[in-house]
Amino acid sequence: MVKKISAIILSAIMTGINIFTCIITPNSIDLTAVTREKEKNSVYIFIDDDVIALSGNPSLISAECVLILDNVNVQRAAAGLGSLIQTNELAAAATIRAKEQEQLFSHTRPDGTEWYTVDSSCCYGECLSKGYNEYEVTTAWMNSPTHKAVIMDGSYKTAGIGYYINNGICYIALETGY
Repeated sequence: MVKKISAIILSAIMTGINIFTCIITPNSIDLTAVTREKEKNSVYIFIDDDVIALSGNPSLISAECVLILDNVNVQRAAAGLGSLIQTNELAAAATIRAKEQEQLFSHTRPDGTEWYTVDSSCCYGECLSKGYNEYEVTTAWMNSPTHKAVIMDGSYKTAGIGYYINNGICYIALETGY
């Protein structure tokens, strides 16, 4: 019981610190994607042909993504594992994967390729969600043996969260790496 209460308190503190950091220092967060090609004079950055990774220059990681990663890290901490650190590359890949879930809810991408091809230089584990919100998704993943295995893999050190809502349906992707 004490462990559970400590985990909840730690999650609340981490969420507050992360949100505060994003609000106070938004320009220090670099969300540019790994680029293979950038069209001249364009705000679009491409990772794969015809797939836009980021549009414009976002200055904040969404509060939903911060909360999800914090909750995942609370679960890892309770098991004695280190926290996953968000990287720009994995965040960009996860954003793409979250949006792709609207077209095809699968670990296969809409173009028929495997999930990790969104950025094979950094994507090594994936958890997907459709219909759960940022407050529910970690519990759902932890109740699924295959998703829990990804979250609790101690060899993963980095992560990115993608969060996308359309027509009232929430799509979330967690991409993990070394």
